[in-house]
Amino acid sequence: MKIPHPKALMFMFFLGAISCEDKLDMNNESSDVLNFRNALPDSKGKVAHNGRENSSNTAPLYDGSDAGPIDLNLATSWVANFQGSVGPDEIQSRYFGRDVIDQILAQEGCTGLRIYYAINDGGEKVLIISGVDITGGNMLPTSPTLVAGENTLADASYPCPPYCPPKGL
Repeated sequence: MKIPHPKALMFMFFLGAISCEDKLDMNNESSDVLNFRNALPDSKGKVAHNGRENSSNTAPLYDGSDAGPIDLNLATSWVANFQGSVGPDEIQSRYFGRDVIDQILAQEGCTGLRIYYAINDGGEKVLIISGVDITGGNMLPTSPTLVAGENTLADASYPCPPYCPPKGL
C-alpha cells in the first residue's frame, strides 16, 4: 500500500474538517451540515473512488471506501470560499501529527475518521478527531481522562495562524 506524502495527508484531513458530517453533540444523531458525499462531482467529473454516486440518497457504507479524492482546483476553490468568510486572524486550519492519526486508525475495527468542529474553554476553534467503526459509530474512550490502551480522540493540534504552511493553498 502506497502511503501518501505527509503534506497530502494533512490537506486531506483539513478537507475532512471542512466537510465534517456531524455537530459536536455526540448524542444528537441528526445533522444539518452538508457532507462531502453530498457534494457534486469534482471539476473533472470524478465521483467517489468506490464508484458510488455522490448523492443525498446514498448512505455511507462505513467500510473505509466512502468519500474520495478531489482535484486541486476544486479544493483550492473550497478553501478560498472558507477563507473569504473569516477574518485573517481567525483559525483557518489545524495541523495534526501523523502519530495520533495512525493511533486512531490503528484502533481495532476503525474504518475511518470523523472530524468535529468544536470550541475549547478558551473560545478557540478546534477540531476533534474520532475513529469510526463499521456501524458509523464513534470509537470513544470509556474513561473521561486519557488512559493508555483505550480508544483515542485527538485535538493536540497546531492552529494556522500562527503555524501556517510556508505556501498557502
